[in-house]
Amino acid sequence: MFNISVIDYIGKIKDGVAILLSLNVDNKIYEVVFWFNTTMNYNLTVDRKLLEDLDLESIYDYPYTYRLINKIFSVLPPPDEIFEKFL
Repeated sequence: MFNISVIDYIGKIKDGVAILLSLNVDNKIYEVVFWFNTTMNYNLTVDRKLLEDLDLESIYDYPYTYRLINKIFSVLPPPDEIFEKFL
């Protein structure tokens, strides 16, 4: 089981918004940077330790990345509100 919390809104980067998140997996805390734009392109950058613990080279190799992205969106305000504030 895992939980996600927003640490900080980094703000506008290029044509999108970056957000610093805390990912708690089995009581281990990892930092994650989530970037997305208005066309819903996204980039997920995770703590190297998380990749090591999951035995992955890239978070995109994780079979549940899509679920993780959905979970991230579930803890964020609606994207339109985020874009209005930062873009």
